[in-house]
Amino acid sequence: MIFVYLLLATFAYRGLLRTSQQADLSRELEEWFFIPTETSPVIVVLLAAWLVYRRRERLEGFTGQPAAWARAVPLLLASVAVFVWSLKTATSHLLAFSLLLGGLGLSGVQLGRQGMRALGFPALLLVFAIPLPAPILSDVLFRFQIWTAEASGWLLFMMGFPAYVSGDQVLLAADHFQVIEGCSGMRSVQTLTMVSVLLAELFGRRGWHAACLVALAPFVAFGLNALRVLALILNPRSDVVAIHNLQGVVILLLGLAFLYGVDGFLQRYERPVEDAPEAVATSPAEVSWLRGGLTLGFLGLLAALSIGLTPWEFEPLDEAAAEPPPLEIDGWTLVSAEPDFSFLGTIGFRRLLDWHFDSGSGAVELFALVGDGEDLERTPMSPKTVPPGSGWLVEERGPLAREGVYRPQWLVVRSGSRRMLVHHWYEGTRGLLDESLRGLLALDRSPWRRSANIVALRLATDVRGASRTALGAAAKRLERLERAARPALDQLQPAASRKPSS
Repeated sequence: MIFVYLLLATFAYRGLLRTSQQADLSRELEEWFFIPTETSPVIVVLLAAWLVYRRRERLEGFTGQPAAWARAVPLLLASVAVFVWSLKTATSHLLAFSLLLGGLGLSGVQLGRQGMRALGFPALLLVFAIPLPAPILSDVLFRFQIWTAEASGWLLFMMGFPAYVSGDQVLLAADHFQVIEGCSGMRSVQTLTMVSVLLAELFGRRGWHAACLVALAPFVAFGLNALRVLALILNPRSDVVAIHNLQGVVILLLGLAFLYGVDGFLQRYERPVEDAPEAVATSPAEVSWLRGGLTLGFLGLLAALSIGLTPWEFEPLDEAAAEPPPLEIDGWTLVSAEPDFSFLGTIGFRRLLDWHFDSGSGAVELFALVGDGEDLERTPMSPKTVPPGSGWLVEERGPLAREGVYRPQWLVVRSGSRRMLVHHWYEGTRGLLDESLRGLLALDRSPWRRSANIVALRLATDVRGASRTALGAAAKRLERLERAARPALDQLQPAASRKPSS
């Protein structure tokens, strides 16, 4: 019967067991361990299953315990609800949450309260398969890029190499290096933290010992990643993907070895604790027909739903109105521009507009990103939409007077000897919390989708001189172009209240 349960569960949650579509192992390793937007759910699920298998002898002692119906039934109902929503919105990370709830619920049915406690840790490990909301991920990821650049620049300085850090760039005498998202170290921090949790579990560490290992893991991963970036800077063949990924794998192995050494050191000062005797079943270790029937029915229902339910479909957006502005706006001439896609990284958008205007008295850059609510992993709400590109430092900032927009601000940024004034804000959003909840719940893939797309807007112009008068002149140029381009900007939010297609 257990084999039937596993077969049904594997079929129902097969969406979590997807593997990389990359053609070679190097690219697949990069997606599993270094792409920040990837959570590698198949690895997390397999690790959780391994932890359950390690507990098999302990769990056998709970098979005759009374079922925890009051706890199990609500969890199973919640699991079904989340499972249905995940299928209708085609959202895989909600499958992990459904599996977490369903696993705890079934353990309560089959093994009682003690079984639920025993399987609590493997179930909670599934949290690593649930990604951070895209706006939070984007903000944290950019901070990691800046921190890694600063750490690498400091290491170069300590080694005697003249280096200057400007934003996400490390500038050397004859070259420069940009810390991209894959080198930020964020994914390494996530992976090594999960490994530290597994290490504590494998060796039976508890209390302060386990807490030290888990708390130390992020700092170890970040420090070793800074060394990895240092090696990439000094290695002339760092652009080769295989070498790039191999260095990342080596860093993870070094981090694991370091944590293993710390574990051994802490073990010397830990007092031996005798394990409390496990409660065993007082009745025959057999599953009643009600328990078995409920388990079989629950898993069978999920398997059937995975076949019968299809995602919501919507009519395509009418984007005919979102046309670029004319080549000339109120005396401004549109000149060619090329967006810095390397810097933007995993920022998500349905439309990107990078307009550079010149009126003879000064040039103005107008940058706009139109979001796609259906893309849950990426968002235009990112600190990377604020600077004009890679390598800029913020000198000043303050609030900007704008009504009905989110986080309006002005900034004076510098790159080398060049200074620019930036006006930046978001339209079509209620803020970070709203965007995060919409992403977690996949509301924009449901009939409760938003009424307009989020748009990130940035206007930037050079500041000619260091006086406040020069800053005021730059602000007037930005306001003048904004007024002239406002009719075109208002067309960047096509209606998104689409009805399901018949």
